[in-house]
Amino acid sequence: MRVINVSEAKTHLSQLLVAVATGEEVVIARAGKPLAKLVPYQEVVEPRTPGYWRGRVRMPRISMTCQRPSRPLSGERPCDLAVGYACAAVVAGR
Repeated sequence: MRVINVSEAKTHLSQLLVAVATGEEVVIARAGKPLAKLVPYQEVVEPRTPGYWRGRVRMPRISMTCQRPSRPLSGERPCDLAVGYACAAVVAGR
């Protein structure tokens, strides 16, 4: 851990940041008394809480209705999976 004064820290800030990024800790002092400490930034990762939004957000219910038309759609082969079905999403309550 390196101790430097404020004026030196102002002059060499970019070099100090490089040193801190490599894991070194730097103490900035004024008149020989520690004032601040430069340490590498560590992002705090909190575990996700399942069900956090339960009761706070309302999602509409969606149901799918599919109907087979009387004739195949033009340009499509009957063996295609999507051929012949017209589906619509219906939002409940609207």
